[in-house]
Amino acid sequence: MLPQKSKNPDILLCGLIVLFCVQDLLQTLIGPFRALEELVALSVVVLFFLELCQTQFSFRFQTNTLVILLLLLLFLLTGAFPPC
Repeated sequence: MLPQKSKNPDILLCGLIVLFCVQDLLQTLIGPFRALEELVALSVVVLFFLELCQTQFSFRFQTNTLVILLLLLLFLLTGAFPPC
């Protein structure tokens, strides 16, 4: 059974932003919060593939999606090659 879409995704986004802002404090107090970023990234990948399964693997690229993907690729490339 696929999860239902959130009726108000802004609440989830605000909660994640607050959680990331206090992540250092949570890491010192509670050890398992060290893996918070990885868990969020993994859940986004899983939710993306669940969304693809729900739409029978058809995904329409819009111009804003393409811009976001290009900026993400640029961000990954700048992190992959450290300065000499």
